Amino acid sequence: MGSTLAHVTTVGGTRREWDAIDGPGWSRLADELGAAVADAGGAWLTIRSYDARPDVRPDAPRRHFAVAGGRCTVIVDPLVDGRERFAEAMRRLPPSLVWELAYGELVFDPTPLAEFGAEHVRTAIEEFHGRRRRFGGLEQ
Repeated sequence: MGSTLAHVTTVGGTRREWDAIDGPGWSRLADELGAAVADAGGAWLTIRSYDARPDVRPDAPRRHFAVAGGRCTVIVDPLVDGRERFAEAMRRLPPSLVWELAYGELVFDPTPLAEFGAEHVRTAIEEFHGRRRRFGGLEQ
């Protein structure tokens, strides 16, 4: 596998779907997806919610937690507005973040959150590793 994998982020599920998952369900999901990312060489996994309605804002982030100590640190973050997280990160992280984001890649999977599991993460990572990257280079 030619590309280095450091951080995987999954975005899926509406607030209603997130609220339907109980504590043990979140632990299972974090453990399962974190193990899949670790097996692929990743050190970080962030799980974020998605809600197409712009008026959806949690009063206080629920189910926000981080699991560390294994081979992969898993962060569960229900905040829908990524602009706030980006602004927060820009205040705390080095200028290289912009370059890191420029080389970020997306893989889309239509699987509902309730059915999403390690096999979906593995498939997305395989697709990521199978991509041909030129990083601005020209075809030879």
